[in-house]
Amino acid sequence: MTSTDASLISALVVVAAPFSLASAAGEVLSQASSTEKLERNKQWRVAAVRPQGDKTALELRSEDKTLKLETIVATTTARAQKLQVEDEIGLETIGKSGYTLKKAGTTIGVLVRPESGLVHSKARA
Repeated sequence: MTSTDASLISALVVVAAPFSLASAAGEVLSQASSTEKLERNKQWRVAAVRPQGDKTALELRSEDKTLKLETIVATTTARAQKLQVEDEIGLETIGKSGYTLKKAGTTIGVLVRPESGLVHSKARA
């Protein structure tokens, strides 16, 4: 592994994050409806990138532009992957626990289904 590979790997921090899904008109969807709609929409585009310290808020739009998904990723990951508006993001299902967000095959975040029982937390020293 080269030093460039090592620095890239150390920069990729995957955050298990909560998310909200709404219709493009702003209507928040129920959990059951959210799951069904996420299963049908696997390709998204970045609509907004908002750095907020060690986290970066992302707003994603479904390819058909009917859904809006808001979540966070680690700022180090956002920088390493050069996330910007109009980037294509793929969504892959992880069993019944959630979804991975991927840019060009690289996992940039994990969306946790609220009903899965998984929680997100800060790393402990």
